[in-house]
Amino acid sequence: MKHNNWRLSALLFFALVILAIPSIATSESKRILDYYLYDDFRQYPAREIYAGNPAPVVFGIDSEAKLFHTRITEGAKHGPNFAGIYTVIEWGCGTNCQQIAVANARTGRLSDWITTELGSSYQIDSILFVKNPDTKKCSLLEWCKTSYYSFEKGKFVLIE
Repeated sequence: MKHNNWRLSALLFFALVILAIPSIATSESKRILDYYLYDDFRQYPAREIYAGNPAPVVFGIDSEAKLFHTRITEGAKHGPNFAGIYTVIEWGCGTNCQQIAVANARTGRLSDWITTELGSSYQIDSILFVKNPDTKKCSLLEWCKTSYYSFEKGKFVLIE
């Protein structure tokens, strides 16, 4: 029981620090908070972490991907940031809309696509992908839903 109290205290401490000092609320502190808020990431570990140079994107006959050639090509150059070997590439597609493409950093092949309304949360060492992770804000919008996916064989699989 002491271990759980310590984890809860640590989570509350990080949340208070981030909320109390807005200048700290950078993408790095968001990543740290995500780690503590989404303990589920550890329940969905990636098999490996690719450390090589990212391969150039292979567009093939995917006409939708070709429409975003520059965005996808530039985003993929950053290397894997999700599920060990994949690169999540995000861009805005209007108000409350983010388009996400996923590229395999080892092969350059494009995998699945997904659209979010309030962003996403993911980690390099996990196959868990959280669509619209801000459950409080999302619950205020009738058209928004927080969803959890595992990323298996290059596809988003809804966790129910």
